[in-house]
Amino acid sequence: MTQDKESDSERIAEETTAIVERVQSMPAIKSDSQLLEAYMFMDSGVMPLYRTIEQHFEDRLINARAVHTQLVEDKKQAMAIVTKAKAAGLACIQDYVEREQARVDKRERPPLPMLTNYYTRETWTAEVHDMFALAQAVVAGHAPVEWLKANTSKLSAAARRMKTALEVPGVRVTKKVTPVMREGKQDDD
Repeated sequence: MTQDKESDSERIAEETTAIVERVQSMPAIKSDSQLLEAYMFMDSGVMPLYRTIEQHFEDRLINARAVHTQLVEDKKQAMAIVTKAKAAGLACIQDYVEREQARVDKRERPPLPMLTNYYTRETWTAEVHDMFALAQAVVAGHAPVEWLKANTSKLSAAARRMKTALEVPGVRVTKKVTPVMREGKQDDD
């Protein structure tokens, strides 16, 4: 803030204090002449000061808005530069990590010594990681039905629990009645 602005602010503060003191010391209006005097005081003292204050602070607010706008723009530009630098730094780090991983992945194991009477054998296995997807593949005809193996022990346990209430498409619940002879008892005929 310049010296002129500081002195203007000080002058305005002094004038405002004086006006407030004068208004507070005004007697109650009891006549037309006192009313005229109050109007003249308002017109010649309060209103000019009111306009001075409004203009003084409006100019400063306009300047402050301009400074604020410039600061926001400067911040935006600085952040854009830093964001680019950050992205470049992260790209360098990522590039190194990928190159290092590729180097480790490409590193060959030392060859096994050649021994007579020994050889290597490859064994391939498969495991089901998504039974639902496999079942859909069988239904669509992309895989043989033999690839699905029913867990009959679990199905039989469910049948013993639920009996005829077990209704699952593709599963038939059957009841087998087997005569069982109790040991130690015989029928007397």
